[in-house]
Amino acid sequence: MKQIDVQIIFVDIDGTLLNHRKGHVFDTLSIESLKKAQRDGIKVFLNTARPYHTIEQTGLLKIFKPDGIVSENGGVVMIGNKVVYQDTIPASLLNSLCKHTIESGLTIECISTKDAFLAAPKTKEVDYTFEVYAEEVPPVKDYHNKKVVSCILFSRRDQDWWLYPLLPRDLKYNRYHDCAVSVTYHEHKKGNGVNIVLEKLGIDKKNAMAIGDSWEDLDMFNNVEYSVVMENSPQELHHLAKFVTKDIEASGVDFVLRYYGLAEEKYPKKNWGVLLPVSSLPSEHGIGDFGEDAFRFIDWLKKENYSYWQILPLNPIGPGNSPYMSTCSQAIDKRYISLTKLEEMGLIKNVPEHYSHTTRVDFIDIDKFKSYWLKLAFEKYRKTSMSEMKEFVKKNEWVKVFATFVTFQNMFKGEDEDVTIHWNEWPHEYRDYFVNHKLPPRNKKDEIELIEFEQWIASKQWEELLEYARSKKVKIIADMPFYVGFDSIDVWLHRDEFMLDSNCKQTSQAGCPPDQFAADGQMWGSPIYNFDKMRENDYSLLVNRTGYLTEHCDILRLDHFRAFDTYYVIPEGATNGRTGEWKIGPRDKFFEELYKNYPNAELIAEDLGDLFPSVIELRDRQNLPGMHIVEFTIFDNYMPSGDNMIVYSGTHDNQTLVGWINSLSNDKKAHIAWRLHCDNWDHLLDAVIDYIKKLPSKVTIFPLQDLLLYDDTARMNTPGTLGPHNFSWRLDGWGWTKEIKIHNK
Repeated sequence: MKQIDVQIIFVDIDGTLLNHRKGHVFDTLSIESLKKAQRDGIKVFLNTARPYHTIEQTGLLKIFKPDGIVSENGGVVMIGNKVVYQDTIPASLLNSLCKHTIESGLTIECISTKDAFLAAPKTKEVDYTFEVYAEEVPPVKDYHNKKVVSCILFSRRDQDWWLYPLLPRDLKYNRYHDCAVSVTYHEHKKGNGVNIVLEKLGIDKKNAMAIGDSWEDLDMFNNVEYSVVMENSPQELHHLAKFVTKDIEASGVDFVLRYYGLAEEKYPKKNWGVLLPVSSLPSEHGIGDFGEDAFRFIDWLKKENYSYWQILPLNPIGPGNSPYMSTCSQAIDKRYISLTKLEEMGLIKNVPEHYSHTTRVDFIDIDKFKSYWLKLAFEKYRKTSMSEMKEFVKKNEWVKVFATFVTFQNMFKGEDEDVTIHWNEWPHEYRDYFVNHKLPPRNKKDEIELIEFEQWIASKQWEELLEYARSKKVKIIADMPFYVGFDSIDVWLHRDEFMLDSNCKQTSQAGCPPDQFAADGQMWGSPIYNFDKMRENDYSLLVNRTGYLTEHCDILRLDHFRAFDTYYVIPEGATNGRTGEWKIGPRDKFFEELYKNYPNAELIAEDLGDLFPSVIELRDRQNLPGMHIVEFTIFDNYMPSGDNMIVYSGTHDNQTLVGWINSLSNDKKAHIAWRLHCDNWDHLLDAVIDYIKKLPSKVTIFPLQDLLLYDDTARMNTPGTLGPHNFSWRLDGWGWTKEIKIHNK
């Protein structure tokens, strides 16, 4: 490792950052290393033979913001967003070129600096072919009264000989695609642009580095102190540079910057966190709760330098043990109530241990066990004035509604007591109860107050735990599902704000279209919001639901964030997700209302999946951190992390890190190995862990199972499946603290 004083780096694009052999992708590690260099105060300029207007087409500017651009072909030099040099084509020469070109049956497109990004032909392909334009040829652009820097002639390679007599003597051309020739006024060299930038910025050439791969870069090398060529460059060029770095396929730019100590970064311990559902904590009573073990876990986080604890939704679970389909977003599942803390309050005593060392939660059994003891505690508490509970219920209007709803649910059990009849099938007296009444039914006072008691205790214990975490400088990241369950107080009480018919039946449901994970798409069963109706009251139902949760945690993750922009609607009666359609969500208006009413809300956007550009644009307009899941992104060079991203090894829906690596094909393992410079597959796991640690992030989160290097037997959830294996994994004690394999050090 050598330390050198470099203040500026000029880096080529094609063959240096952009890998054409691998499907025209950028090397993520190299891009991230350049970003690290920028954060350390080193300026990074793109210096390319490409015409200025084609840089945008590569997609590079979407993932990397250079300090400037030098375009050899066209003679454009930019520092920041300001053009400091441009060599325009005289109108007389351009007129002559256009006249002869059109007469010859070719097509010409004129590009000015001002209009460069907009005027260039739009296509997903990077290397165009003549066939692409055989049927749809871009029209001639109006160049009059514009300063034209360059223009494009569309032709086949075998038509080059046509161009020689067409080009005025003072114009130079460069074929940069099979179907196109870029024309510029003078012949420009990369070194000219380097000299202009160095002079404008007052940087000496001895503090400059250039990285490239071709003979075109030689002039750039001659004007800097540190010249670096890629291993994939011509062998003769190797002898003319100071350093030969690795091939682009081995992250060559990343390698050279690390070699010279230009991309080293200190990764602060404060930005690490652990993902662990409350239910997965050890406890004496079969499920993690808000008791002593939760406080002990926060102590462990503090000791190990973790500043974040991410949990799953705390609301009552739904079908398949899922917390993402609940009866009430604001309510807390009573299973999380600590019976030990109720003992400390003197409400119950002599509670026995109950499945304290199991590694799976039996939710049905735990519900029955805790219900028994909670009822005993309530019987003791109701002998007091119950003033604290009553104050809680008074401040939270949803509690009485929730308690009434659950009481009615319990009244209308099916033949199987674990099956609940949907609320729209209840007798109308109960189905429409709060349409006709303001207060809960008096004849159900005992049942309703018991549920109110449970919610008060759950909230009280959660707030105590939250305050303790804050005292230890550990932030809680909670989670909010976008959709609610049909059997929820949200739909029961606000049925006009959901897509229901006159009989209160769903007319559509949420889901997603076919993708690489599900050939027929997915059907989730969740009712769809009636956003046209919600817009009339400024989305108050969704705003207040979100706002309430933000006030009971430090940061709130918005699950299925994309639906705030565009959501998928599947008509009722559909047998799969193929027949759905995309509709526009509330977008910025929702966030305007949210921040107006809850100005301290801090959010994370769950922006995973195949997204429309508008989803990312909404996320960025609202300045929300997104999610970077390494198990997904390590194969996608267009998915860089960054200072406003939450990096995860995986989430509750993924395989564990060990299970994922073990399940990879040899081809995928080979891809990761060359990308991470790992010569021995036995060390592949270590290489991936090191990669995760060093990715730039706002926060880096590891599921606890990954810190322990557990395999898929500890997986939390497998989407698309139902069974006792989902959401049920838990720690059976505290011996795991001695088994941690990944440390925040």
